[in-house]
Amino acid sequence: MVTTVISIMLVSPALVHNQQSVVIHVEDHNASDHYAISTVVNIDSKYTTKKQYVKNKTLKYMWNKGDVNVYANVVSKELSNIIFPKTVMTCNGQCQHNCMPMIDRYYNDIVQCLITASNSCIPVNNSRHQKHWWNDELDELKLQVIDATNLWRSVGCPHSGLLNVNRLQCKYRYKLAIRSGGFECE
Repeated sequence: MVTTVISIMLVSPALVHNQQSVVIHVEDHNASDHYAISTVVNIDSKYTTKKQYVKNKTLKYMWNKGDVNVYANVVSKELSNIIFPKTVMTCNGQCQHNCMPMIDRYYNDIVQCLITASNSCIPVNNSRHQKHWWNDELDELKLQVIDATNLWRSVGCPHSGLLNVNRLQCKYRYKLAIRSGGFECE
């Protein structure tokens, strides 16, 4: 069982299925003007699994190399295929049409049109091309820094202890690798 101290915690009812006990610590040695409260909750394990980072090659649109006129024509053609939900124009929030999903769908359709047009007309470039010295080792070190920092933040950003030491070491290795990688190619 993991015990943690949190100042304020807001939790969705969908996350906590069973609250076992709540204790208000009136006689506790507490410097605050508030009473400490402790509770035990069961949290579904599907919410506690560590998020896996996927090596994501960031693509960058090169608008200066694309044909903006062709892009405008493709956007126009794609937008003409979207049906405007006219019922939302008269909606006052009290209607029976349930307008929010229609608005969301309309918005998502517009965004998808823009993405489709961009992908078909504007060349993309892997962001690594901006940093020709970047490599897979730097990707891995960056993910280690992100993981260490997220773990450090999740326990309250302590300024001492093993988690802080690990975070600083990961950050140092990453910065050192960037410096050595950058200078090798210059």
